[in-house]
Amino acid sequence: MLERVKKAILCLGVLLFIFFLTSPIHEISTPANRSLGLFFLTFSLWLTRYLPLSVTGLLVFALIPLLGILPLSESYSLFGNRAIFFILGSFILAGGLMKTGLSRRIAFHIISKFARSGRNLILGVFWTGAVLSFFMPEHAAAAILFPIVIEIAGILKLRPKESLFSRFLFLSLAWGCVIGGIGTLLGGARAPLAIGMLEENFGIRISFLRWSMYAMPVSIGGLLAGTLILTLALRDTPEVSSFKEKAKEELKGMGRLKRDERVVLFVYILTLTGWIFFNRWIDISLIAILSSSLLFLFRGITWKDVERWVNWGIILMYAGAMALGVSLVRSGAAAYISQRYFFSLAKTPFTTLAVFSLLSLVLTEGMSNVATVALLLPVVYGLPFDPVLLTLCITIPGGLALCLPMGTPPNAIAFSSGYYELRFSIKFGVMLTFILYLILLLVGRFYWPLLGVEVW
Repeated sequence: MLERVKKAILCLGVLLFIFFLTSPIHEISTPANRSLGLFFLTFSLWLTRYLPLSVTGLLVFALIPLLGILPLSESYSLFGNRAIFFILGSFILAGGLMKTGLSRRIAFHIISKFARSGRNLILGVFWTGAVLSFFMPEHAAAAILFPIVIEIAGILKLRPKESLFSRFLFLSLAWGCVIGGIGTLLGGARAPLAIGMLEENFGIRISFLRWSMYAMPVSIGGLLAGTLILTLALRDTPEVSSFKEKAKEELKGMGRLKRDERVVLFVYILTLTGWIFFNRWIDISLIAILSSSLLFLFRGITWKDVERWVNWGIILMYAGAMALGVSLVRSGAAAYISQRYFFSLAKTPFTTLAVFSLLSLVLTEGMSNVATVALLLPVVYGLPFDPVLLTLCITIPGGLALCLPMGTPPNAIAFSSGYYELRFSIKFGVMLTFILYLILLLVGRFYWPLLGVEVW
């Protein structure tokens, strides 16, 4: 059944692509029509994953000049956007954390501090996932925590789908990584992609600290809401002292910080300092590249490590997504879609926030969060409101897939354990998503205006 739906979506995308090439809308230019056709083709390919995401990204770069949407040199130059290099540098830094085992050491240390009771242990997994996702991609944080949580389940002799405790142990892993992942530019590449598109189309730059100031209140609010749900849902929990002893043994076995761990820790602290305090003088993408170069200089990482830990395919996808978004805006296609179909739904900045953040939340459950951001941002950029607000109302909720495994890698990783059913994650995920939606509206209405965002 699912395969039939995917084939239907792909066929529809191809037909719409052909339609806009052969039967153009007369109100807009030929490049705008072709850009719309490419939009629907790319949407169908990303949604069905008929081609690898990276291949679809490369295809965008080939089709934009081939269809005459943008000149060849202008299309290819979008691959050099600073957001792409920020993402690359961040992935290399995260690779250093994982290669040296420093991230695993930090995870065991934090979780063991919570292991006073079963409920606290699950909250420890939840908050550890969030903290790690503040400083590295959320999928990397989930990959680090997953074997540790499997180990916890084994030590406590838990069985899949046996109890609320066993289910929430793994669901809390996904929730923590996802909610923490929206807090900074490091949690996922959708935020760097968004600020790259914002700069390309409006010339507006957002610093690392500034983005965190916009997003962190939503992330912290969501973490507190998740903590409340987990606390209320978990009444009877098993004894967890056996895991605490195991964690002590693990940390003792790791010994003191090794040289390569100290190198990575030093470079990471140096990088964060640069991003927060020196971004006015040195661009955050330059800091990311210079910092990742320091890892090689001090032998904290090798190129083989980078080949192992950096997902080059995802970088190609992000580049293609940015090129697609820019082509929609520059050709006038985005403005046409917005004014024709969405302007009546978003007559004020606040209704725009309410409508499009909800749309972003729904779409990100069924497709890649980066694809959600890449496809929706050009559409909202056609609305006559503050571009920063438009960027925030798509990008932040676009990273909050909490129900389905296909929405984001942490969900897929946690669900692959087999410890909880899909209906379980949907039931509690919908509840937490609704609370997060309300938190986003409150933060947007009362807090973002204090930072100069026009919301009312």
